[in-house]
Amino acid sequence: MPRGQLPPPPETSDPAQPVGGPPLDPAVLEHFLRALAEYGIVKWAAEQADVSRVTIYRYYKNDPEFAARFDEAKRVGALGMEDEARRRAAQGIEEAVYYQGEEVGKHRKFSDLLLIFLLKGLFPEKYRDRTELTGKDGQPLLPEPLDLRQLTTEELRQFRELAEKAARHPDPVPRLIPSTTSPGELVAESLQTRPEVV
Repeated sequence: MPRGQLPPPPETSDPAQPVGGPPLDPAVLEHFLRALAEYGIVKWAAEQADVSRVTIYRYYKNDPEFAARFDEAKRVGALGMEDEARRRAAQGIEEAVYYQGEEVGKHRKFSDLLLIFLLKGLFPEKYRDRTELTGKDGQPLLPEPLDLRQLTTEELRQFRELAEKAARHPDPVPRLIPSTTSPGELVAESLQTRPEVV
């Protein structure tokens, strides 16, 4: 559907029917919808039709036919805005060049920012802003906590020796054990169910 054109109003619509307030003249609603199809901006379209946004949203909420035409007009307006963004990004806009207060020429200005947004919209998987909350290849950023219950008796002895040695070191870098838990407490806790480890 070309920019600015709307489908005809449905025959079943009764614009004279009040929807929580005095009914609007059907011509006012048509004027609003044409203006909305122009730019897709509700506030601007309501001002053009000399009607409040509250009234428009009341009609939207209570009149399904008007709501469908509103949505279509807004979509048409958004497509027009997208067309304009493409034009400014690819073809640019002509701007005057001034020297000492006088226009001396013109130059074409392009919008890299608009082009970036258009590419992000067209190819989000390629151009989206990336915020990766995982490690490389989807791996977790931090290793899973060590479950000492899964260690063998020999592995627990070795872990205990290493933890005690690390605790005695003047500057343990990196500190693997939370400062609130001593190495002995950590191992003793895991050994409660395994008395055979001495």
